[in-house]
Amino acid sequence: MIIPASLRDYSFIAANMNEADWLEIACQIPEGTHTTELAAWCVSGREAWTATVRDQPLAAFGIHDMTPARNVCSLWMWGTRDSWRAVPSIERFVRDECGSRWLDEGVTRIECRSDLRHSAAHRWLRRLGFAE
Repeated sequence: MIIPASLRDYSFIAANMNEADWLEIACQIPEGTHTTELAAWCVSGREAWTATVRDQPLAAFGIHDMTPARNVCSLWMWGTRDSWRAVPSIERFVRDECGSRWLDEGVTRIECRSDLRHSAAHRWLRRLGFAE
């Protein structure tokens, strides 16, 4: 199930983040950043959601604006070691609920960053239609 993001859920997911996601994020944030700081920043983005399975928060995902015009965004996702269980619902949600709405809102480009070694992230991005 996809629900609006909350600091409580994001703090839980961040504290239990899988190693590949943490390695990907850690190189992009200041050293010493606490997981609750990451959670608070991500909740405050343009749009943020939590993917749950059986009421357990497994993945955090959303978009942040990259330009003042709000036409270029960054799509991101990170989760617990069990986040793979929520990936199909996240993919459906982004594709079916968000894509055309973002176009209607004037988004012309969506970017994603992934670590070269994070093969699961690359598979997810390819399924969403992103190219390297």
